[in-house]
Amino acid sequence: MAKRVLFVSGRPEKWQEIGNGFHNYPEVNLYKAASLAQTESVMASNRFGIGDLVVLDELIDGRPAIDAAKDIIVKNAFVYLAITSDMPHDQFHELAEGLGILAQIPSRPTEADFEALMRQWDAVSSVSGR
Repeated sequence: MAKRVLFVSGRPEKWQEIGNGFHNYPEVNLYKAASLAQTESVMASNRFGIGDLVVLDELIDGRPAIDAAKDIIVKNAFVYLAITSDMPHDQFHELAEGLGILAQIPSRPTEADFEALMRQWDAVSSVSGR
């Protein structure tokens, strides 16, 4: 079954390195959005749901990604979320608690960060059966 990943950022070049890693995962379909409204549209039209992944840039529409994550969770609680953030892990965890954030990734993600994200996603996907 195909898996879906949606990258959300007003700066698509940011995902260049991490996005290149998906060439090794042909079962993954990639999508991009530049705003929260576009994110909702892409998610609805492509039927994002259980086990799909949404990766949020630090700021979405000028708002912190954690705030945008809350909006996404209200509309679709079944997707996994990853957020780029350089804030200390404890502070990030405190702000994101209860949102079901799969991963915090650095604001300048590398291929190693991508591989770590994929391992986490694969681990939780195997539990959810997706």
